Order: sequence, then C-alpha cells, then structure tokens
Amino acid sequence: MRRLFPILFLLLASCGLGERDDFMIGRACVESAPDPCDEGQVCLPHSFDNNNYGDFRCRDFASFTSIAGLAEPPLAYCDGSRHVCPDGLVCRPDRIRVDGGPRPSVCKSPDDVFTPPNFDAGVSGGD
Repeated sequence: MRRLFPILFLLLASCGLGERDDFMIGRACVESAPDPCDEGQVCLPHSFDNNNYGDFRCRDFASFTSIAGLAEPPLAYCDGSRHVCPDGLVCRPDRIRVDGGPRPSVCKSPDDVFTPPNFDAGVSGGD
C-alpha cells in the first residue's frame, strides 16, 4: 500500500491538473471524411493563415455559447458554402481584421452585437 501512493501521486502529477480549454471545441476532424462529426455537429476550421484553413474540429450550436459569463468560446471560420455553421448560427465577418485586410467570416449568433457596421446581412464574407 505504501508503494501505491507514490505511484498514484506521480501519475496525477504527470497528467497535470490544469484542464485543457479545447474541451469546448470538440474533437479534431478531417473535413474530407464522409461523416467526420456526430449528428448535429459540423467540421469547421479554427485557424486561418495565408488564406488557408486549418485545425478542423467538430462543433455544434452549444459549443458557441459562453459558459456562466466566462471567456468566449473559440471562433470557428466559415465561408457560407463549404464551411457552413451549425444550425442556429450565421456566417458573418469577425470584428477583428487579419493583418489590416478583410475580416474573415466566423460563425456567430444572428443577433451578435459585434457585426461590423454597414454589413449587408444577405452577403456572407468579410468587408
């Protein structure tokens, strides 16, 4: 029994006690797979560098809501055609520009207060 406690302690210490924040995003997925995510989820990119999408993860509507006023969940990029937001969300320009260029489109709530000014709700994409 004396040997069990040090081993258990080492196992817990090696795992780390800090919780990862990607539990909110969902599991990694490959967009070209036939059914990359569970029902109600979509495979969306979470990085956008040099006009290339990457870091694909399964997301559903619930994964876009903040939890008890904590930090906002990670953004998922969309384009309105190939990368479509989960039901209940819309593809709109982000509030932040990438390198001073156009705003990339991200999945948002339809009533998001951070939609850029002069945004035409019928158009998907950045300004």
